[in-house]
Amino acid sequence: MAAVGKLDTRSKLIRTACALFNKRGYNATGISEILRTCETSIGSLYYHFPGGKEELGVEAIRYAADLIVARISRILSAHKRTIDGVCACLADSADHLDTLGSENGLLVALVALETYQSNEQIRNACRDVFDRIQALHVQHMIAEGYASEAAQEISSFILSVNEGAIMLSVNSGTGEPLRAAARQLRRMYDALPHPAD
Repeated sequence: MAAVGKLDTRSKLIRTACALFNKRGYNATGISEILRTCETSIGSLYYHFPGGKEELGVEAIRYAADLIVARISRILSAHKRTIDGVCACLADSADHLDTLGSENGLLVALVALETYQSNEQIRNACRDVFDRIQALHVQHMIAEGYASEAAQEISSFILSVNEGAIMLSVNSGTGEPLRAAARQLRRMYDALPHPAD
């Protein structure tokens, strides 16, 4: 029974850190704020995360990544063309941002920008998330008939536009940059030579 309690505390720490990093940023979120929000002790934090805030940060990013990748995978799988799934993901994020004023999936992009020069472990965890997202796009594009090299290049561009749109949407407080990105990505994608042509 003790193992269940430990798992619950660990999970609560990860989820709380994820939410606070998303709201305040990685650097501005202190361990004391995480502990206060979780209503747990410093000993409990270091029991679960001997590496402290950095280790907790990596796990929070992995937790967010699993949610993001599952969501993108589900949406992409519901569409025949990759671009239709990508645009549906962008629209979903835009609607979420307009409704709730935040987007949990934004955590990785924000943390990546904040820590890219100062924290290699966090930077690597963020890079792994982007790699996983790009791999999903590539997988779907290859299934659509694209050659691997073309799929890699196009998916890199799609991911770049997506992350830029996230930054603009967060800064403006509206999902419109995400919707504009979806419209332009669709135009770009439709203008490409397609494997079936």
